[in-house]
Order: sequence, then structure tokens, then C-alpha cells
Amino acid sequence: MRIHNLLPCLLAALLLQLTCSNESRGQSTTVEFDMGRIRIDQKESDFLSFALNDGKTIWVKDRAGSYWPPIHIDELGFIYVGDKVLDNTTGLKIRDGNDPNLVIVGSRFGVLGGVSTKTLTLLRKDGVCKIKLASLQSGLAGAQGKDVLRGRMHFVESASALAVLSAVFDETGKLKYRASIVAPQTCRVISSVDLGNPDLLVELGWSPAGGFWIAGAQEPTLLRSDDGRTWTALKLPQQYSELMSAYIPERNEIWLAAQDGNDAAVDSPDLMYSGDGGKTWQTLTWNSPLLNQVPKYWLEGQMRAYGREVK
Repeated sequence: MRIHNLLPCLLAALLLQLTCSNESRGQSTTVEFDMGRIRIDQKESDFLSFALNDGKTIWVKDRAGSYWPPIHIDELGFIYVGDKVLDNTTGLKIRDGNDPNLVIVGSRFGVLGGVSTKTLTLLRKDGVCKIKLASLQSGLAGAQGKDVLRGRMHFVESASALAVLSAVFDETGKLKYRASIVAPQTCRVISSVDLGNPDLLVELGWSPAGGFWIAGAQEPTLLRSDDGRTWTALKLPQQYSELMSAYIPERNEIWLAAQDGNDAAVDSPDLMYSGDGGKTWQTLTWNSPLLNQVPKYWLEGQMRAYGREVK
């Protein structure tokens, strides 16, 4: 179902913020599935749309898996699309920030980028504070806040804090990554870890029982952390490639959206599962009982498992 070999396009999209070529876009197939009462359509490397129950549609640009505006889905099924919040149970938009430079991260935090070259604004229910770009990565300062939001940063909120994955180019032209934890009441960075350049990092995630994770697309790479301060790389099977997304609902339960090179001849949804913390892995097939256990609000997993081609 998925179109593979998009890493050159993915690299261009994430590093240079360019859309993929018209050739790649033309080869893509549109698929759709229902998340509650919201119909989600995706044409890979082109767009992703959310058709609401009132007839309105929210559009997202898909740059080979790098979305703008960014998309977050929490474990209650609320869908955060840039400055908007969608409720899958009613199929309706329940909040609209009316600001294209606002990213609503979750139920408690939003991040606003503006013309300032030094700060981002963290929005909370009880007020606001300013995050200094230099405290996240020194190389971020000098660019407008609204610009660094578009591909230079990933955000996720945990139970007690805001986690940020930021990237800057070093003197050799390589991306240099840093994972930070921000205290929401003060906007002070309380933890910061330089990750170097382990991979092309495409995703930052968190779940209450699974902790934090970071996915990298090329090697591929999966980094895990309980608290966002200390990170450990999991050893993935060598034949795995093109890791676009991960989901860790429990400490020992890991899901990957990737390609298994040893299973290339088998028509499968390109989903992998480990029930023992990454010691052993299974590649799902269309007949696998595990297909019914794909996390309900994991967008990439649901799209691969249940996406229907649109004729």
C-alpha cells in the first residue's frame, strides 16, 4: 500500500523544507480510513486531510511524512492539527486558535512562533512564558520563531513537562540534535542532552506508560527515555529500513512503521511489533492477529493497517 524509497525526498523535505517532486507525488496513491467520526485521507508526499462531520475539511501538507501543520493525537483521541483541535468522537473541530504560527501540542500546552529571533511563547491554561531559543540550541537564535517551528523542532507534552527535539546545522553542514525538557511554569530548560547526529530524526513521542521515544528514518534509529534526560538506543534488526514512526504504549510493547527487507516479497502493511522491549520482533502480515492490536490513536499505524485505496 505504501510507496517506498522516499528517503531522498524525505531528506530534502526535512532539511530544506521543500516539497517532494511532482514525479514522486504523481506516483502516490490516496488512501483513507476513519478515526471515529473523522475521515482521514492521505496522498503520500502531498497532503493529509481531516473531513469533519459538519462538512468542513482540515488540510495538512505531507512532505514525505513531515507534516505542516504538525499533527499530535493523544490517548483520548483528540487530534491536534497546528492551531486546531478535533474531537474524533463527534467528528467536529472543538478549538481554533486562528493563528498559523501556533502549534497546540496537547491538552495543556501550545507553542507560538512569531517575528522574534530569540524566543518562542509557551501558552498554558494559566498564562504564558517565553522559551529562549538559545537555551534549546544556540544555532536556532537568529531565525524567526515561526520559521524554526516548521521542521526545526518537534514538541510533545508529558504528564509534567514539555519535551523538545531541536536541530541545527553544524559547521560541516550536518544536522546536530538536542533533546530538552522545559519546565512549563517558568519556560526554563531543566534538562538538555546533545544527541549528535545519530540519524535523520523524524519523530518525538511520549505515552504515559511507554515514556519518551525518538525515531530516525535512515539507519533506522529508535531512542528511548523514561524521563527525557537519559536516552538509550535500541538495537533494531539490520534488515529494517525507512522507519517513519514508532509507538510505545507500554514499557515492553513497541510498534514500528518501517520496511522489513527480509519480507520484501510479501504483501504486508509494513508494521513491526515487539512484546519484549525490542529483544525479538515480528513483522505483521495482513492475516496477523496483531493487526487488530495496532494502537487506536497511532496515525501512521492505523493508516497502514486500515487505509483503503481511493479509486
